[in-house]
Amino acid sequence: MSPAGPPIEFVGLGAQKAGTTSLWEALVAQPWFAGGPTKELRYFTANHHRGVDWYLAQFPPARAGLVRGEISPDYLWDREAPGRMWRHNPGLRMVAVLRDPIERARSAYAHGQRVRAIPRGMSFEDVVRLETAQQGRLWFVLVRGGLYFRQLSRYLEHFPREQLHVLLFEDLIDPAGPALADALRFVAAGAGPTVPLTLPHVNAGRAPASLGRWRLERSAERALRRGQPERAERLLQRARRVAVRSTAPPVLSEATRRMLLERFAPENAALADLLGIDLSAWER
Repeated sequence: MSPAGPPIEFVGLGAQKAGTTSLWEALVAQPWFAGGPTKELRYFTANHHRGVDWYLAQFPPARAGLVRGEISPDYLWDREAPGRMWRHNPGLRMVAVLRDPIERARSAYAHGQRVRAIPRGMSFEDVVRLETAQQGRLWFVLVRGGLYFRQLSRYLEHFPREQLHVLLFEDLIDPAGPALADALRFVAAGAGPTVPLTLPHVNAGRAPASLGRWRLERSAERALRRGQPERAERLLQRARRVAVRSTAPPVLSEATRRMLLERFAPENAALADLLGIDLSAWER
């Protein structure tokens, strides 16, 4: 056991742009759930060098009836994260939210432009070519981010299947479906009854006219998590003075869509076999 206490009990793996922020908001509404000061601590990737004591210090102390955890979407495709998680807690419960990989890639591209990580003049096809050629240090993974079978297989090399709950974005956003309630019950693992709610729709695709607004909104979210509502309101007031425009995902050419369908087809077929679910809707 670490001097900072026992390991956390839950981690959300991603995928990026698949509804993880909405799932997070549903989790923090549960009385039995305790997150850190922000949704994405990224300890098992970018912040692993900080050490486990730093990580555990981000959460309240462990106690019966409390589930501590976080969601960092880059965990899903990172090669080192599965082994690091297993060494942290072999009994860890994990949730992965998967989305049609083409739609996820379109949304990730729009997000990249929204936060100015992808230059305005760079097309979707340009980014895919750059990623394929592996030129530069890219955080945006339009194609690699949707190779779910190989990503989940890396986790299943370490963890038993029953510790990994997989749900589809398309089911998660269905207000009449059981996907959200099922995911919450899995995370709770008997810690307490789940609070019924409609999935919050947050982190939608919109673009600030300046990167400053996006940063102000994120700072306000962190202030709220830290119990600083007055600071959060001041930040939001500043953010509201910055104009906003929508950023629609790109319209793909027929050639680009066909290329992506061919690229994802083997992965999707293997994933359908692994999970025992019908993914034919992703093959259009």
